[in-house]
Amino acid sequence: LSLRAAQLLVLAVVAFVLYEGLIAAAGPPGATATFLVWTVGWPMLVLSFFLRGRACCAVCPMPLAGETGRRAFNLKWRVPAWLKRHDATIVMAGFFLIIWAEEVTGMRHSPRATAVLLLSIGAGAAITAVLLPRRTWCRHLCPMGAFAGVGAMTGLVELRPTPDICAAKCRDHSCFKGSEHVEGCPLFNHVMFVDSNQHCVMCLKCLESCPNDSPQLN
Repeated sequence: LSLRAAQLLVLAVVAFVLYEGLIAAAGPPGATATFLVWTVGWPMLVLSFFLRGRACCAVCPMPLAGETGRRAFNLKWRVPAWLKRHDATIVMAGFFLIIWAEEVTGMRHSPRATAVLLLSIGAGAAITAVLLPRRTWCRHLCPMGAFAGVGAMTGLVELRPTPDICAAKCRDHSCFKGSEHVEGCPLFNHVMFVDSNQHCVMCLKCLESCPNDSPQLN
């Protein structure tokens, strides 16, 4: 199953949840939506940290909304320095805001509130993609991505560089910049400096783009 196919599969599930939550919220259809998100999706997300780190972010459909918007229009602003400095505070506030909203709205039993949460995350990803490069939302702003990053540090699978190869052979930094056929790391990583799973979504673009076979999946 390719990465794009997995993204489309998850996108179909999210689209179903949005339809059931916003249009058919009452009755069994709405209950199916909340069941998929809170009873099936949430536990699977947490368990995935221990198996494949932050790979859940690689198949997250939200960046697809961003990619679509970016192809149509992109201002290509640089990521602000203040955002890099304070991103931990921003994502922590966002995560606690989600927890608060869950309790206030009874979101785990409310198809409409669940759909609004998913729409809000998707809108954030799309707007950020239009304004800023790559997956700035995932790296600096997404509360769920930050939670996944912390959990992924315990993952059984990791992607790491071969430092000797990076130091001796790397000339064009294609893992970061990308190559003719493959985009650079969506989360602004240079493989040589990856020492944890926190900001690696296991998309494996660096494996495809590196001509020296430095990245290793352990």
